[in-house]
Amino acid sequence: MKPNTTHEEYDEHYPEWELMEDVLDGEAAVHEEGVKYLPKLTGQTVEEYAAYVMRAPFYNATARTVDGLVGMIFRKAPTIVAPTGMQAIVDDMTLDNTGLDELAEQITRELVGIGRMGILVEYPKVQNNPITLAEYAQQNLRPYVTKYEAEQIINWRMERINNVMQPVMVALKEEVCEYKNEFESEEIEQIRVLLLRL
Repeated sequence: MKPNTTHEEYDEHYPEWELMEDVLDGEAAVHEEGVKYLPKLTGQTVEEYAAYVMRAPFYNATARTVDGLVGMIFRKAPTIVAPTGMQAIVDDMTLDNTGLDELAEQITRELVGIGRMGILVEYPKVQNNPITLAEYAQQNLRPYVTKYEAEQIINWRMERINNVMQPVMVALKEEVCEYKNEFESEEIEQIRVLLLRL
């Protein structure tokens, strides 16, 4: 089996996730997909069809419903109780200044809209075996969260461990930046396979 092999449930649900992504992105995204959502009429030229698509209104009740539900859930700000030493992590969960409260809202929005999402808590590779807390802080050695949308979790396997069904393999599709030189870079796709067997 190749790393980019997809799970049968992934193949079954991918079109639904793609549809929901387009709908939640709004009218421009739906129009951009053209014949996927608005079939071409018999005898229409390319120009006529383009005009036909641009005239077609799209009332986005789905996105408004998601906004309303997420707004109701976060009507009251979440209460976060964490030790003082963890405040820096709580204030920046993803290493891009996304705090725990904002991350919780992003996760909720994805779950209400798409119904599936993955969270991976990572820890950077240790370079020079730090000993003191100051050395840990200097190297910014701390856990952080990486989010994976439904479309990025392409394969998984569950097995019974200690009489409980648990994931033993998860394959994640992600894009990383590869630098050609100091000024040029490109996004390349890679598959990260997590082997979780204990």
